[in-house]
Amino acid sequence: MTEAQDDRAFEDFYGHSFQGVFRVVVGLIGADEAWDVTQEAFVRTWISWDRLEGDDAHMRYTIAAAVGLSRSWLRRLYVRRSRSGDLVGEAETTSSSSSSPPDLGILEGLRTLPARQREALVLCDMYGLTAPEAATILHTNPGTTRVHLSRARLRMRQFLEEDDDIRHDDVAARQSRSVHDQSGGGR
Repeated sequence: MTEAQDDRAFEDFYGHSFQGVFRVVVGLIGADEAWDVTQEAFVRTWISWDRLEGDDAHMRYTIAAAVGLSRSWLRRLYVRRSRSGDLVGEAETTSSSSSSPPDLGILEGLRTLPARQREALVLCDMYGLTAPEAATILHTNPGTTRVHLSRARLRMRQFLEEDDDIRHDDVAARQSRSVHDQSGGGR
């Protein structure tokens, strides 16, 4: 391929792949730093472009780079916080201020998962990889990835059910107060 063809091929790849990779990174570290991490993953793909053959290889490399960069970002965050004495669990390390409201419960639930479970869930359920494909990216075997995925799904289901129960209780309490206030009981 000529340099111009490589440039065009990468631009096409970037255009149709960015949103999917970005969603993976948001699922792993939250929305605040996802843009930078995603961009860096694509820079690394561009640097290695000539060594990779086919969109499938480019995509695998980009996702693997995004996962690795997300892990590094989380490690650096943990080190900064441990040095400052602000030790918080990984589940509380990122904010979701730029996420849309429907995603908040899912993002909060993802933050409660251990890193390997979160990675397996994001790659398989949010990005659509099979367990063997995710295992290749995570440098583990498919059986281990399936175990992490199963545990993550169970924990997410429990988290979302608890979150749903809390929201229903909150709505019921507000409705009860509203009915009470409308009937003159709140005066």
